[in-house]
Amino acid sequence: MQATIRAQASVVAGLVVMSTAQAQSITSLGVLSGGLDSLAKGVSNNGAVVAGISSSSVGTRAFQWTGSGGASSIGTLPGGTDSFGYAVSGDGSNIVGYSNSASGNRAFRWNSSGMQDLGVLPGGISSIASGVSGAGQVVVGVSVSATGNRAFRWTETQGMQDLGVLVSGNYAGAMATNADGSVVVGYSHNGTTSVGFRWNSVQGMQSLGLPTGAYESSAMSVTGDGSIVVGFAEHTGGFKRAFRWAASTGIVSLGVPSGWSQSMATDVTDDGSVIIGYGSSGSGSQAFIWQNSLGMQSMQDFLTDRSIDLTGWSSLTEAEGISPDGRFITGWGIYNGATRGFLIDLGTAIPSPAAGVGLAMIFGHGVRRRNR
Repeated sequence: MQATIRAQASVVAGLVVMSTAQAQSITSLGVLSGGLDSLAKGVSNNGAVVAGISSSSVGTRAFQWTGSGGASSIGTLPGGTDSFGYAVSGDGSNIVGYSNSASGNRAFRWNSSGMQDLGVLPGGISSIASGVSGAGQVVVGVSVSATGNRAFRWTETQGMQDLGVLVSGNYAGAMATNADGSVVVGYSHNGTTSVGFRWNSVQGMQSLGLPTGAYESSAMSVTGDGSIVVGFAEHTGGFKRAFRWAASTGIVSLGVPSGWSQSMATDVTDDGSVIIGYGSSGSGSQAFIWQNSLGMQSMQDFLTDRSIDLTGWSSLTEAEGISPDGRFITGWGIYNGATRGFLIDLGTAIPSPAAGVGLAMIFGHGVRRRNR
């Protein structure tokens, strides 16, 4: 049955590509000078800028990659030797992450004016920035202290704001924010388990709950309007499952492809119909893509279905960032024997749910909808 579904999904994909695709490609982002490997994290809305990390024998550097300039280091904070780039604003102008410094590990925001130390919350000893809004005006992350970590939301005018914790929580971390910075998602921990949260200034921190059979969860990303959240949940038995949350459906497990044991969602398109992440299969960690109309499949299979040349790529290990329209995807894999960040360009936006559903109906019940 799985083989039948797989074959039918491939035919559907072929029909979509024949009618809409332009140039499609996967690009290795290389390494910084002297670098050993690279990881690609966030991508700008138009795919022109990627934020990532390149390590070497003498240190690790956050980098900015552009199609015209390749990968270039964005440096460190004063006194630092290492930096890590985790996200880029939608307009490509700001990169956030953390750097060590003379004061310890600090969250930063980098742009054309240089790297800015975002500080820590009162009592904090270090901080990490993990998400940034569309124009870079809002940064979110975690401020670490001896008495409990706290999720923060930072702006130029207000500085770092403590978002608090859920009831019975003792620490929390923010992982992402929506396009205008009004919604923040992450996790709150009570000393035993974590629960994913969604925060805004009106409702404060709200629990996303748990899928059936799960005992903890963590939110990793959110759509541009803040209405749909994705992440993963830990289930009894020690396995993880990617989830999708919306107010109308609650938290829903997305399952795994046949033969996989785990899945974790990392990012989502603006309409919530396409989700990326990674999981565990018999051959190790693999990137996946989930579509509203087709369910979850490995990224390798997804690209092969579209006849994208994967020469040199022995595996696609993790998918980390996706553009709002689904055209661009970042992550990393093994390229010619070394770990390299990648940028996938599908040539066009991934078709809307309506288009996918229409094609799926050609095959009746052969393509399963997994989000209902």
